[in-house]
Amino acid sequence: MPAVSRKLTLIAALVWLVPVPLWSRAPLRTCADRARCRVDVGDDLRLSTRWTHAHHWRDLDTLHLRLVDDDGAVLAWVRYTEASNELALCRAEADCDRGVRVGSPVMLESGPWAVLDVGQSRVQGSGPEGSSVDVTLVFRFKPDAGGGTYRMETLAVDDEGTHHLPMSRGSLTVTPRGT
Repeated sequence: MPAVSRKLTLIAALVWLVPVPLWSRAPLRTCADRARCRVDVGDDLRLSTRWTHAHHWRDLDTLHLRLVDDDGAVLAWVRYTEASNELALCRAEADCDRGVRVGSPVMLESGPWAVLDVGQSRVQGSGPEGSSVDVTLVFRFKPDAGGGTYRMETLAVDDEGTHHLPMSRGSLTVTPRGT
């Protein structure tokens, strides 16, 4: 079992902003909704999810994406806020760090398990009157996440405060480098 289960309490103290290194980019893999994905420790993963509203995607307040192990421990929790177009790391739904504008050249550290590359992450709506939005997050996983399989879950909250039930969006296996 990866260290995420044993050291979850450290996540609150280990989240900070780090400048994006402009040298050395790891290979980039893509994982879409409802897929079973695999990535090696140290490689970048483009994780995409689509949220659809009954009327307009701009009625979205926040969209949360979590990577969770079988014991319920959270590897990474990211909140997208539509009004400000920002991403933030969270420890609980209402306990998130200050947001960073999508596309900003910074990395957000999710404890010893993962790094979110905000500069490479993207949000694309289906137009001003469209009903869906694609949120693409770029992660790099650290050695402590290796050897684990995680559920990808989303939770959306619209402008009226309605919570759209958490949905399982697939799974992600992080393999130690060289296996």
